[in-house]
Amino acid sequence: MKTYSDTIAYEAVSILRSGGVDKLMLSIQDYFYYKYEDKLAAVLHLLPHSLLFIRLWFRFARTLHPSHYTDADVMKLIQVDPDNIEYHQSGGPKGCGRIVGGNWDLVREPFQNHITYKSMEQKFDHGLDWKETDRFQQNLNRPEHSGRFSNKKDIKNHFERIEKTYKSIEMDGYYSQRTIYKKAPQKAIETNNSTLHPLFNEIAVNIYRDGTMEQTSSGNHRLSIAKLLNLDSIPVLVRTRHAEWQEIREQIRAANSLDEINPEYKKYLSHPDLYDILSDKRIKE
Repeated sequence: MKTYSDTIAYEAVSILRSGGVDKLMLSIQDYFYYKYEDKLAAVLHLLPHSLLFIRLWFRFARTLHPSHYTDADVMKLIQVDPDNIEYHQSGGPKGCGRIVGGNWDLVREPFQNHITYKSMEQKFDHGLDWKETDRFQQNLNRPEHSGRFSNKKDIKNHFERIEKTYKSIEMDGYYSQRTIYKKAPQKAIETNNSTLHPLFNEIAVNIYRDGTMEQTSSGNHRLSIAKLLNLDSIPVLVRTRHAEWQEIREQIRAANSLDEINPEYKKYLSHPDLYDILSDKRIKE
């Protein structure tokens, strides 16, 4: 009978044979990251200079695995029109600062079809009571103690918090998590339920090979609100870039003038994920 250790060893050998040392190291990192994510999140924001540590870690990871980690600052926020985030993740890649190839970006689920967006549209655009929305009914029909809610009161409180957030953004505008963290760090910590550090708890996006963006992981409620309020621009954090999009970034970074850029890539020069490259003034008209 195989033990747990035997199973882990077998999987490690299989990964090593199929993808080599590079893939094995990434798999080990992912294993510890997701196994101890809650414990890491509980202490990371308490460490002095934790953000510096995060940045240094990702630079180190890119040095070891340049084909798997982006050149971009992992904490960089980009300003995006909410309407330009057209899709949401459905089983795509996880992690931050990653480069992932393959066809994960070809399965595209429109964000407007997401049950969270549809329910908030039902509430705020069509005036339905929360109890009449799809998301409320979905949570209500789950067995007690399953998921994040243990009773009807938890569900009610959850939707009251959403409504409070909607009214706050409507009245005061949209604030990034780093702005909230500077003004009220404890609030940012308490509302962070899905990331390692409160400053990662932004609306998160992945970028497809053609520059199209999908919402992923954190921020689906806030993105829904931004769309429903027709906000012009919101700050978002990029988590994963498709390998082909990363190639576009790297070729544009290497260019010293527009003439050196592949003509097919010039249509992307206004993409917000390229502002960090173009702003270093190495690309000149």
